[in-house]
Amino acid sequence: NHTKQYVEGLSVSMFVLAVVGNFTYAASIVARSSRWSRLAPNLPWLVDACACLLMYAVILAQFFDTLVLHPPNRR
Repeated sequence: NHTKQYVEGLSVSMFVLAVVGNFTYAASIVARSSRWSRLAPNLPWLVDACACLLMYAVILAQFFDTLVLHPPNRR
């Protein structure tokens, strides 16, 4: 997508819902498991949700770089 400079086919609403869903999922794990003894068993799910949020941050950074900082030339 970076070389072609388009994001055709991406649904903004689904992307936003995925970000909100993973954020609230990670926040609920941390809120319910404030002690390490309860957080440790839930660590795989917490790492998974945080990894998804990191991937979403990369996608947002690419979007910002491609369409805002370096907009494609339209003829």
